[in-house]
Parts: sequence; C-alpha cells; structure tokens
Amino acid sequence: MSGLPPSPPPNTLDALRERVLRAGMAVLAIGMPIAGASVIVQGALEHQLNLRTFVFTGVVVLFPLLWVVTPRLKFRTAAGIFVGLLVFSAFLLASRGVLTVGYAAVDLLVILSATLFFGRAGAVAGMCAVFGAHLAAWAMVSFEIGPPPAINLIDPRLPAVWIRHIVVLGVLGVVIVVTELYVIEQLAHEVQVHRRLADLELQQRLALERAERERALEREERERTQHALDQARRLEALARMSGGLAHDFNNALTVIIGTADVAKLSLSSPDDVAGYLDEIVQAAKRAGQLTTQLLTLGRAQIGAREPIEMTDFLGRLQGALRRVLPDDVVLHVDAPTDPVTARVDLAGLERAVYNLVLNARDAMPGTGGTITLSCHRQTVTRHEALADGGYAVVRVSDTGHGMGEQTLERIFDPFFTTKGERGGTGLGLATVYAFAKDAGGHVEAASTLGDGTTFTLWLPEHTGVAAAAPAGDPELPAPPRAPHRTRVLVVEDRRDVRANMVRTLTTHGFEVDEAEDGAGALALLERKADYTLMCIDGVMPGLGTADVLARSAELAPSMGVLVCSGYLREDLLRRGVEAGRYAFLAKPFTAEQLLASVDGVVRAAPSSRATS
Repeated sequence: MSGLPPSPPPNTLDALRERVLRAGMAVLAIGMPIAGASVIVQGALEHQLNLRTFVFTGVVVLFPLLWVVTPRLKFRTAAGIFVGLLVFSAFLLASRGVLTVGYAAVDLLVILSATLFFGRAGAVAGMCAVFGAHLAAWAMVSFEIGPPPAINLIDPRLPAVWIRHIVVLGVLGVVIVVTELYVIEQLAHEVQVHRRLADLELQQRLALERAERERALEREERERTQHALDQARRLEALARMSGGLAHDFNNALTVIIGTADVAKLSLSSPDDVAGYLDEIVQAAKRAGQLTTQLLTLGRAQIGAREPIEMTDFLGRLQGALRRVLPDDVVLHVDAPTDPVTARVDLAGLERAVYNLVLNARDAMPGTGGTITLSCHRQTVTRHEALADGGYAVVRVSDTGHGMGEQTLERIFDPFFTTKGERGGTGLGLATVYAFAKDAGGHVEAASTLGDGTTFTLWLPEHTGVAAAAPAGDPELPAPPRAPHRTRVLVVEDRRDVRANMVRTLTTHGFEVDEAEDGAGALALLERKADYTLMCIDGVMPGLGTADVLARSAELAPSMGVLVCSGYLREDLLRRGVEAGRYAFLAKPFTAEQLLASVDGVVRAAPSSRATS
C-alpha cells in the first residue's frame, strides 16, 4: 500500500475543449484573412470591387487579433467568441452564394463546437445561429446589400469547383477522424486510469480488511492472555487467602483446643477453668473476626447506618488503638474542633480505622515513628468517585517506609499483602475499601518510598443530630429474665448450632420449640401460632428464609422475627433486615448477645404472647 492516494486524473472533456478552441482559433486566424484576400482578388479580376466588398472582407483582419487576445480571456468568453467567428464565417460564405460542401462544413463545425463548449444549450444556440446566418445571407443577396455572389464558385462545369469540394471534404473528414480518434483515445486513457484507481482502491480495501482481521486476532489474543493472567491472579489470591486464613484459623483453633485440654485437667480448680474458658472465648472471637472481614469484602455484612459524632468517636477509640501500638510508635489524634458527624455503621467504621492504624504500625521501621489520626469536614464537588455534598474526612498518616507505584496500585486488592513471612491475609485494606464503597464514600492512598503513607477516607456527612457515643467500652446487660412461659421457635438446619441456641434460651426461662428447616417451622406454626418470637437462620436448605417469613406473617402476624446468620443470600431478606422489619444477629454470637437480641425483639413486639 502506498502512503498517499494518487492525484485525480485531469478532466478529459475540459482538455479536449481547450485544444479544440486553440486549434480552431489558429485555423480561423490564418484561413479567414486568406479567404478575404481571395474575395478581393476575385472582385478585382471581375471588375466588381466596391466599398461593400472592402467592408465585408476587411472584417477578417480581426481574426488574427482575436487569436492573440483569446488566451487571456476566460474559457467561456473565448469559446463564445470562437463560435461567433464561425457563425460569421458561415455568413460570409452564404452571402457569396457558396451554398456547397464548404458552407455545410462550416455550419457543421458551428454546431459541433457550440455543443462541445456549452452542452445542450450550445447545440440549440448553434443551430439557431446557423439558421440566422443563412437567412441574413439570403436577405443580403436578395436585396443586393453585400458583395455580388460568385456564381463561378458553385458552377459544376468548372474543375475548380470540384477541386474545392474534394479539398473541403478531405479536410472535414480529417478533422472529424482526428477529433474522434482523440476523443476515443482520451476516453480509453481515462477508463484505464479509473480502472487502475479501482484496482488500487480494491487493494487498499483488502489490505484494510486484512489489517482489521489481524487487529481482531491480536485483540482476541490479548483478551485470552488477559483472561489467563486474571485467572492466575485469582488463583494466586486464593492461594494467599487460603494460606492466610488457614494460618489465622489454625492459630485460633490451636488456642481453643490446647486450652480446652488444659481445662479438662484442671477441673478441680474452678478459677483456673474459668480463666481457660475466657481464653477459649477470646480465641473464638478472633476467628470470628476473619469471617466478618470476608463478609465486609463481599458486601454481605449487615450493618445499621447511624449518625456518629467523630470527635467523641476518636476520643473513645484512641485508648484501644494505643494498646495495640508498640512503645516506640507515637499516636497523635487530631480531633475536629467543630462538630463533624458521619452516617455509617459504627462497627464497620471501628474496623476500618483499626485496620488503617494497624497497617501504619506494620509500615514503621525498626526505630519506630509517628501515626497521625485526624478528621475534618469537607465539601466535595466534581469528584470522580464521590457525589457532590458534605463528607467527614478521616486521614491516617504514618512516617513509615512508604510504597512504590506498583504496590500502591494493588494496595486495595483483596488478599494482596506485602508482609511476606510475617503473615497476613491481605484483607485489612480490602475491607476498608469495601466498607467505604458500601457506606457511599471513598478511600485513597498516597505514598512515596521513604516518605510514609497517607490514607484518606471520605464518609457521608449526617446533617441531623448525632447519637451520643458511649464513653467507654460498652458492657453487655445482664441476661434478661423471660416473661413466664414466653414461647420461642428456633429454626436452624445445623443441629449443633440449634442445640446451643435451645440450651441457652431454655436455661434462661424461655419455652422453646425447634425445627430443622422451613417446612417444619411452618408445620409448627399451623398447629399453634402463639409464639412470641422466631429465631431463624438466614440461609436455609429447601424453602428459603424469605418465603418462610412471608408465610409465617400470615400464620402469626404479631410474632417477632430474629434472623441469626453469618450473611444473607436473599436480596428480599437483606432488604427486610436493612429496613428494620426483621431484627438481625450476626454469627458467631455469644450467649449474652443471643439473650440480649431476643430480649430486644420481645420488648419491641406489638403484643407479647405470654400464657399463664
């Protein structure tokens, strides 16, 4: 393929017109003076010279002058002058009585030239001009206005007449043949040029199609390569996740199993057994935090958004944060002086700030450093990741090692970690990102190698009155005493979980019935619909939890509902929990949490069903 397209061929018709015009003007410039001179000579020989003859024949002197002037004129003007001169020549021949082949040839040249130069309008004008010249010449001859006609020019008995006819016919034939051959050759040349252009265009089109196919193949190959790379990254992430989760869960299980074995050997010392049981509970809670992180990452964690006053929040949280930092790491908290209120899930916000501070701690060099936790209000407009409006901005900065561009690009990827042999699941910052997006905010990281890192977390602002934050770590209330013979229906497909819930509730005075699936629960409700509360798992085999709740609302309209689940798979059920139609208790939970949730639902029920 050539780089540039060929220039368009010249217009064949315009070139023919130009050449015919130049040749015709040259012929007239030479021939007409000769014809005029011959007329004067013939008149002198016949003793018929007069003023009219000199006037009519003297006009031909203008033909050479016009031949010199026409190149400086526009084409249409020059063409009009040329056709007019031909008409005048025809008029002169007719006025001399030369109504022979020569006159016919000139008339034919008038019509052909007018047609060539001006198209259809020129053909009509040329024919009219020929008829007009013929009539004008007839009038001049009839009324003897011009020179007398030369009868000897048309006398067939004279050999000169035949010679003139033959010469005129030959010249006319040569002109017609040359013109036709020229036109045919030019048209053939133009056809060849257009054919070459068509072939070149076809080659270019085929080349473009080949290029498109090659680009499509390259694009498909890139997509396959990218898919393989993504698959490899997913497998790598899964491997990191599996290793990290297995490591952390095995640590928790090691503490639980080992402490339980020691507790069995210490049954004679109740105080020691109680301490061991506390260690087991703490290890189980740490294992439960891993599942909470996974649910937050998958946007499956249920959290209630509430107004949080950030000054009180940071003041309450900094004590717990200082306990997880080594002595050589200084925590500086810059709380806002003006009220700043965010509307988010409190537990999710605590986890996010905790993860950011822990990440800053792990980035510190061996000599320690400083972590700065600050908060302020900001009005955002035209941010690509945020809607316009007010935000509470939480910023965590450290003086650690910093990160390079490659690490910074993947810092929020799930299961990505730079801790290496120090362990880590790579879920901390990923859960921060998921929390920010789920809350309607955004999180960004800025870092330079050797110059520390800054994480900025935007949280939607609450414009109402914030709820008062607790002054310290809240303690669970004492286990409630159930109203006399309060009925509770426990629906759980796992036998061990169901048995634990039933044992906890019956121990604290509740009357409990149990079902292992939704069909069994509906069967119990159809026989007796006097349950005050139903505790049901969020993910049930067979009949889904949302369907069970919809049917139970018809059978027992005043019955409260407590959904106990690690996550909610059904969108309808999730929307019901978020809207407050159903209470929610996240697994894993303690006996105190179960009793507190049950007590809250029972107290909030429109009418408690208690039988005496």
